Amino acid sequence: MGEKNLAKESICKWHKKDIEKNLQALIKLVNKPRFVCGNCGRSANSKKNLCKPIQIKKTKAA
Repeated sequence: MGEKNLAKESICKWHKKDIEKNLQALIKLVNKPRFVCGNCGRSANSKKNLCKPIQIKKTKAA
């Protein structure tokens, strides 16, 4: 899968080889996660990068 095609796919659908070939692109998508996929558990900065995004809510430390 080419890099342009990966940009259109959610990271949930990336295969192991896609991750290995595009590791730097993946790091940019997940370095400050605000969402987690309700299906596979992957996390990302933006909900557009996941197939079933759930926002991570910040909690205050006790």
